Amino acid sequence: MMRTIKPIELTESSIQAALFKDLVSKGHSHIAPNCMALGYEADLLSLTTSDYVHEYEIKISRSDFKADQNKKNKHYIYQNAEKGFGPARIPSRLYYVIPAGMVSIEEVPTHAGLIEIKLMKTSRPYLAAIITKPAPRLHSEKAPVGVKHKITTSLMWKVFNGVVKE
Repeated sequence: MMRTIKPIELTESSIQAALFKDLVSKGHSHIAPNCMALGYEADLLSLTTSDYVHEYEIKISRSDFKADQNKKNKHYIYQNAEKGFGPARIPSRLYYVIPAGMVSIEEVPTHAGLIEIKLMKTSRPYLAAIITKPAPRLHSEKAPVGVKHKITTSLMWKVFNGVVKE
């Protein structure tokens, strides 16, 4: 009997899963989807082994990516990290994560990197996360204990909420 392989859809969840696998392989210690540790909901936050916070802004459509570029206050804060916004409010690196080929590198803001998600067509298809533009360092301060605690609490809550049913 021939086994059918379910097609992989590009959704926020499938992209988060692909990023999770990639970041684990790179040694990131805490990886939290839909996390509020910086005071707003980030699609995905990770903590590197050196205790730097990286944010991953997932965009499924070109219009969603373009709409994000109109958030002037958000981008002002990222561009001006050295003016005191620092590690309690912004990550040390910001990446946009998109389906491969959706936007050009030139469209990505200077303060952000780009990771493209590509479907790898092998005998067992999978989504690969490919850095096409490295993110610049927005600041060089390590994550404050409070931010690390919020990431950990977010992860614990997701596990608890997924396991404990009323």
